[in-house]
Amino acid sequence: MLVKLINLRSVTNAKFKSFATLLIFLIVVGSEASASCQLQEAAEVRFVAHIGDGDTLQLRDGTHVRLIGINTPELGYRDKPSEPLAVKARNLLRARLHSKRIFLAYDRDRRDRHGRVLAHVFDEQRANVAAWLIRQGLGFAISIPPNLRYRLCYRAAAAAAKAAKRGVWTHRYFKVVEAESLKRSGFKRVHGCIQRIHSYRNKTYLYLSKRFRLLLFANNRHYFEAASIAFKKGLCLRTAGWVYNSRSYRTMNLLHPDAIEAIN
Repeated sequence: MLVKLINLRSVTNAKFKSFATLLIFLIVVGSEASASCQLQEAAEVRFVAHIGDGDTLQLRDGTHVRLIGINTPELGYRDKPSEPLAVKARNLLRARLHSKRIFLAYDRDRRDRHGRVLAHVFDEQRANVAAWLIRQGLGFAISIPPNLRYRLCYRAAAAAAKAAKRGVWTHRYFKVVEAESLKRSGFKRVHGCIQRIHSYRNKTYLYLSKRFRLLLFANNRHYFEAASIAFKKGLCLRTAGWVYNSRSYRTMNLLHPDAIEAIN
């Protein structure tokens, strides 16, 4: 949970100060609760019919579900080969969930742009499936607003996998790429320094090279302001997300502060 805390020293009203103290306490408690990977609310019981890949599955009624909070390596299609660890992620998920009962916990957005249902998925023992995969290094934790209920759980799982050097954190294919040398689209980890900034209407473009840029929309800007992140020329950072071709640029949408790491 990202918030701007109130400076109690600047508050003169005693009643308001007490209320502010209580509010901060509730925020801290709420944040700690959200760091848990345990099922925290009523969930829908469903049954799995098919596993598409490491982060998608199909229910018996034909509903396609996209797991919130994780991005696993892509399986190949047509003449495109599978990314490393994609088959392993799919097979482990299949072994754990195929033809099994699961629990679906929904967040604020219920569907993605492809029409798939978005949900936090829990197995028969009510264990968080995305966190389990991330902890094994078989996917990256992703924070996509407004579906952030278990984001601290997923971030902790990613930190554990990274510290243990598992899966995607050691495979050469998933290493950080310099912005200047980025050639492929898809989910990438990119390093670069802001060369120039251009704002236009509700968009801000951060150019990390002549052909690569980050795109920040106005409706996501408050997440970065709350995290005290100020973008300026010369700031070097690592970022992770989906790279796509937009006109003559390779572009990555900047959705949440969790996707970036400032480098001194």
